[in-house]
Amino acid sequence: MTSTTGSCIGIYYIPRTFNRQVVIKNDVSNKKLSDLVATDEQEFRKCCQDNPERNVHWLLEDKSGRLIWQQSQGSLRAMHEYTDTQNPLHYPPENLDELLQQAQCQEVMLIADTAGMGKTTVLTQLSKKIKEKFPT
Repeated sequence: MTSTTGSCIGIYYIPRTFNRQVVIKNDVSNKKLSDLVATDEQEFRKCCQDNPERNVHWLLEDKSGRLIWQQSQGSLRAMHEYTDTQNPLHYPPENLDELLQQAQCQEVMLIADTAGMGKTTVLTQLSKKIKEKFPT
């Protein structure tokens, strides 16, 4: 019965654009942010080891100069305050592979929307795509 349901979902699936809210507002600086900020993974790991009780955030500058939130240790309160919700990263259907590459680096990614918007359908399609791209 699952395979029948799965194939039906595939027939009715509407490609979607995913938005990741990981862009940090332009006006954030180390002076405003009392937490520690690292600019690469090695620096992030070292800051985490040296400061286990502090909040540490890894922010990476992309090609366009935007700061992109990569990972954190400790409280996320500051990151929520400085996340630019008006300018998320967009992953249209043709860039789904790029989203999957990002997801591979993350421990957790949330897919959220209101009831009835197709989260289960999206997850079914994503799981098929992940199996195709990363069979192991």
